[in-house]
Amino acid sequence: MTLSSDRGTELTVDEIILTAYQQCGIMSVTDGPTSPQWEGKILFARRRLDAIIDEIATTGGCARSTEFYDLALSADTYRYDLPEYSLDVEGDGMYMDASVTDTTKAAGETSIKSVARETWHLISAKDAEGRPSLMYVHRATSPIQVWFWPIPDEAGTVRLPIRRVSTDVYEGDKTIDLRSYWTDYVTFRLAYVLALANSLPVETCRELRGEADRLRNKANMYSNDHTDNQIHVSHGRRN
Repeated sequence: MTLSSDRGTELTVDEIILTAYQQCGIMSVTDGPTSPQWEGKILFARRRLDAIIDEIATTGGCARSTEFYDLALSADTYRYDLPEYSLDVEGDGMYMDASVTDTTKAAGETSIKSVARETWHLISAKDAEGRPSLMYVHRATSPIQVWFWPIPDEAGTVRLPIRRVSTDVYEGDKTIDLRSYWTDYVTFRLAYVLALANSLPVETCRELRGEADRLRNKANMYSNDHTDNQIHVSHGRRN
C-alpha cells in the first residue's frame, strides 16, 4: 500500500460551496463550476459562508481567532484604539515598563485588571498618573478602545488577549480561516442556509441543521484552548 505524500490538504472556498450545494440536493454530485447559473449561485453562497465564519469567531467558538497583541503606550495618554480587526479583549492585560526591550520574555510583568464600565465610571481620581492597574474596554466605538487607569506615566507596553475577525472568503481559490476540523460543520451549515433560501422541504432543512449542530459541538471540542481537566485526589490523614 502506497500512502499519499500530502497531508492536511484543505478545501478551497469554492470547493466548500460546491459541496454544500451538492449536500442539500440543489446541485447534482456530477455538477461542477461549469454548470449553468454557477456564477449566480456562488456569489450568494460566498456572502452566506462569510457570515457563518464570522459568527464562529464572534461567539468565541474558535481558538484560532484569538491572539496576543502588544499595545505601545505613551505617557499622558490613556485612551487607545485597537486594530480594526479586533472584536473584543478577552481577560486581563499584562504591563511591561519602558525599560523592556523584548516583550516576548519580559521580567516583572504586572497585571492590568479588566473592569466593567460602571467600575470605570465610579473612579474619582481620573487624573491620577502612574503604572496602569485597571483597564476598561470601550466597545461603543469603531475600532474598539481600551482606557487605562492610572494614566500611563511612561511609554510602556501592554500585552492584550484579543479576539479578531476572520479573513474574508470572497476569493474562491483561497481556503477559509479555520482549522480543517471545522470544514464539515461549515459545509453542513451552509447547506442548511442554501436549503432555506431555495425553499427545500422542511424535513431536509431540519436534517441539515441537526447534522450541522452535531458537527459544531464536535469541532468546539478540538478548537478551544485546552487545559488539564484531570481531577487529582490526595488522601490525607486526619488527626
